[in-house]
Amino acid sequence: FRHNLEPDQDYIYQRKFQLNLDEVVPNITGIQSPKGVPLPEFISMAKETNLPLSVAEGIIGGCSSSSFEDILRVHELAKQAVKNGIKLKSKLTIIPGTKAIRNACKKHRLLETF
Repeated sequence: FRHNLEPDQDYIYQRKFQLNLDEVVPNITGIQSPKGVPLPEFISMAKETNLPLSVAEGIIGGCSSSSFEDILRVHELAKQAVKNGIKLKSKLTIIPGTKAIRNACKKHRLLETF
């Protein structure tokens, strides 16, 4: 997926970071693991307890952990995915955790993406 990541055009960054994406380990969070679990560890736990490995739904936001910035990031990723022909294989639910976040999302038309 590295080719799908794009810097903002003509933007002058204050600081630059270089990441080796081969070393980044994705995490999965959920009701039972709100702090996040590294994906390889989650897969092992799922196999040991006979949990399904398919993702039925992804949730962005929520009552205690929602932020405008999180929804904005997902919005930008979704735009890049559409631009590159990537389609979701499961449902994605966006939950603005407060009325203020929902209003900010509406103002910036972020929820129309989903």
